[in-house]
Amino acid sequence: MAYGIPPDTIEHIRSQTDIVQVISEYVALKRAGTNYKACCPFHKEKTPSFIVSPAKQLYHCFGCGAGGNVFGFLMRQEGFTFGEAVRYLAERVGIQIKQVESSSEGRQLREQLFEVCQFATDFYHRGLLKSEQAEKARKYLEERQLSGEAIDRFSLGYAPGGWDVFVAAARKKGFSEDVVLQAGLAKKSAEGHLYDTFRNRVMFPIWALTGKVVAFGGRTLDDDQPKYINSPETPIYQKGQTLYNLHRAKASISNEGSVIVVEGYTDLIRLVLNGIENAVASLGTAFTQAQARLIKRYASEVVLVFDSDIAGIGAAARGIEALLAEDLGVRAVVLPSAKDPDEFVVKHGGEAFRSLVSEAENFIEFHIEQALTGSQSDELESKVKTANTLAALVGIIPNPIRREEYLRLVSGRLGISPDALLQASQKTSSTDRIIEEDVTHFEKQLRHEERECMWLIKLLLERPECREKVKENLDADSVQNAALRELFGAVFACEGHSLDENKLLDRVHSEEAQQVLSRLMFEKAGPELLYPVEWWTAFIKGRQAERTLGELSRKIGEAERSGDLEVLRQLLTRKGEANRRLAEIKREMKEIPVDTIA
Repeated sequence: MAYGIPPDTIEHIRSQTDIVQVISEYVALKRAGTNYKACCPFHKEKTPSFIVSPAKQLYHCFGCGAGGNVFGFLMRQEGFTFGEAVRYLAERVGIQIKQVESSSEGRQLREQLFEVCQFATDFYHRGLLKSEQAEKARKYLEERQLSGEAIDRFSLGYAPGGWDVFVAAARKKGFSEDVVLQAGLAKKSAEGHLYDTFRNRVMFPIWALTGKVVAFGGRTLDDDQPKYINSPETPIYQKGQTLYNLHRAKASISNEGSVIVVEGYTDLIRLVLNGIENAVASLGTAFTQAQARLIKRYASEVVLVFDSDIAGIGAAARGIEALLAEDLGVRAVVLPSAKDPDEFVVKHGGEAFRSLVSEAENFIEFHIEQALTGSQSDELESKVKTANTLAALVGIIPNPIRREEYLRLVSGRLGISPDALLQASQKTSSTDRIIEEDVTHFEKQLRHEERECMWLIKLLLERPECREKVKENLDADSVQNAALRELFGAVFACEGHSLDENKLLDRVHSEEAQQVLSRLMFEKAGPELLYPVEWWTAFIKGRQAERTLGELSRKIGEAERSGDLEVLRQLLTRKGEANRRLAEIKREMKEIPVDTIA
């Protein structure tokens, strides 16, 4: 029973889930025969090698080797445990899972943190709607023209002004002090007493991609307090890996191919209320590489919307490197006659905002305009500074065609030769560019070591009647490759049970084992798969004997060099026995007819 969930429940959840639909929310899949193809979300590539099979309900990347079923995809993509992936898909397809005990303290804590954050969301939201103390909060939202629709759609709330009102409510609900503290919803005083993190504030829940609340932002209603405070980082919330509203916007972003990035909660809410769905908020932080990769899953272009405060553009632009490093097209626009998108849309409407965004400049041109504004553009130092800044940005871009076009643009605008800019960009890219993730060499090693074992595993899946005979003749522990050893162990543990590739994937936990299995499922079987099982077991034993001989030969060489005659004598005896065993195996194989099925 995986993670306390019955196997038949897991199978039911999987059968009700379409892997194509799930993965298409992260990457743009295109039909390729009976399968779907895309660039892999797990490593950088220019030619699509990521395949999704609707028939097998599996995926595999022939570039980096990543592969598995829909549970494995979510585990890799979202960082879920297996149990979290199962529960996420169960909620998605409307299947209830009975609450069972968890053997992992880490899983228990995460689940409790999710629960207390949802409890806090309901507590604050209910307070905003019903509490007399929340009158000032309701008036503030009314003045901002945030309607009941906004309050309901974004679960806006109110944190009461008392010292520990929420702490008391959470304690009464049964949450421990440690869970409330670790969720960032409370702090501890010098005397050791808990008090509410958020007090007398309008509350904005922050959601993870899964749709679960993981953190909060609070806007003060007191003039003597910081305007906004946000949850600290917790086991379920990392600020640099989260974008506000992405969980709702990802489908629209994928359809549009672009994402609009604003800064604040109310900016984002205003856009959504006006039908602009492909938008997220950065919440005042420069883009991290993790956030850029999140966007890359759904969009090829980013439109940055800057407030009219030009001084803030430099700070907001610090994250542009992360976006460019993901080969995202980046455009930018400064709002005229409004301090922020919220005010602009209230004044001019959603259509005016859409028109403004459609005219947004390429970020390189935008940067040149901002850099040269108010300066003597023909002065040497100003040109050099601007050119170096832009060369650094261009040097980050992995796409050579995009780099060349941008360098040509900068050259024309600044009057600096393309060769000089190219040298500057190459220097930058070689020292400062974000290094691409290494592609695993696991499958290359596997092809040289024990590829035959892969085909034997495929044989056991497609011909389950052979399983018992292989188990009797093959010692799985003698298989050198750890991933293959894990797969054989999982297959042999299923004695008497039906088994297919998806069920086997649920029984293995290492990424390497899942890669091997998903690769096997996408490869066409050769005629060898019809060979009798005796031939296969003899073949594997022969390969193991050959490795043993190789190892003995290496040790014999060492013994000869060291002059250890006794060890040399023992090794030569063992080598003779191994040679005789290998010869015997080869004779057995010759006697086995390979044109019939055992």
